[in-house]
Amino acid sequence: IIDVYDWLKPTKNEIYVRKFIAYKYTKIIENLLPNSTVIFIGSCEHDAYLPFCDFNLSINGKFENEETVLQEITKHLLKLKVASDGSTIFNEKV
Repeated sequence: IIDVYDWLKPTKNEIYVRKFIAYKYTKIIENLLPNSTVIFIGSCEHDAYLPFCDFNLSINGKFENEETVLQEITKHLLKLKVASDGSTIFNEKV
């Protein structure tokens, strides 16, 4: 089991890249929605992930229509070409 863990655990470089990407996305979203706070959750936050996995995040703020805001963020990320594909999951419980 330890050998598998050592083989799967992210390298320091992989951790750095993921944290950089998380920071970049946080700044993009917080600039688009100035009264929001972005929190990365799940495996990315705890450095327990596999390469090429997704990012899970929570966007906290007061929004009139959450679905519209999430769709706006997705369109903005695609427009900036920092995402090649995007989907939003509404009412997800973690």
